[in-house]
Amino acid sequence: MSLQPERRPSSMLDSVREKIRHDFAYLLILLRGTYAAFKDDGGRALSAALVYYSTLSTVPLLILIISLPGLLLRVVDPVAADRFVRQMTELVGPTFTEILTTFLERVQHQSLLIAGVSVGMLLFSASSGFRFLRYAFRWIWRNEQPVPPTTSSLGRLRATLPGRIVDALIAFGIVFVAPLIATVGLLIYLLLNLARALLNDLPLIGSTLSSLLAPLILLFLYSLIFMLLLWVMPPVLLRLRDIVVPGFVCAVAVLITTYGLGLYIRFFSGVSIYGAIGTIFALQLWTYINALVLFSCAELTKLLVRNAAST
Repeated sequence: MSLQPERRPSSMLDSVREKIRHDFAYLLILLRGTYAAFKDDGGRALSAALVYYSTLSTVPLLILIISLPGLLLRVVDPVAADRFVRQMTELVGPTFTEILTTFLERVQHQSLLIAGVSVGMLLFSASSGFRFLRYAFRWIWRNEQPVPPTTSSLGRLRATLPGRIVDALIAFGIVFVAPLIATVGLLIYLLLNLARALLNDLPLIGSTLSSLLAPLILLFLYSLIFMLLLWVMPPVLLRLRDIVVPGFVCAVAVLITTYGLGLYIRFFSGVSIYGAIGTIFALQLWTYINALVLFSCAELTKLLVRNAAST
């Protein structure tokens, strides 16, 4: 045993610096490990394939996403419904205004019929993208040991069902969860308008708080969505602490890319036919970038789980 006294930080500042240095080194290790795992698992190829499956799933999924809020628009103030339409068209451009308005008017009268007629197509088409997403996550987690099963009824049920049935149930479940999330988003939007009216009356900070509400709420919703995907898609049972950071990273990235897509559509989509064609490619590029982010966060989740198991 050494008789030398243990070396300790001479001050609180040294201790803080040491912690920052340690955290920064750990962050670099995570980033390098995430990139290496993403490259080894063929993340770019998986992202490109997800663009194709997303194209097949988009139209039938939008039918439910729009038709379910259409039911809600029956009972809300028509002025609020008009605000909702105008807010949506700010993202997708002026040429979408008439299409969205006409569709919502029909949905408000026939949304149950539309949802009923399209349910078969939805189960087959809209779930195809999520089935591929499930396959991609199984590929990413193929060499990992599953987290010890929990004693909950959900954990026992998931452990006993065949893999194909679990994949189908997860895909169909997400298909029906998406419209519910859209409906919750509409409710939050209506409450947001009320909160903005109240905040605008506050002196000095009212307008600032009002402008921050929308991105913060979107960040919260995106975080929930990606945490849900990162939890249910892997073939292992994960804990909440394993998916909070990756889900938040995904949400921030998607919020930034969505804002950039909105700027492109607003300024370039209606200029000419080439602008409209460019919008299609922009949507595919947006999907591809977000797929890269999602699979990178899946690799990050895997590394966090691995590090937690080794400590």
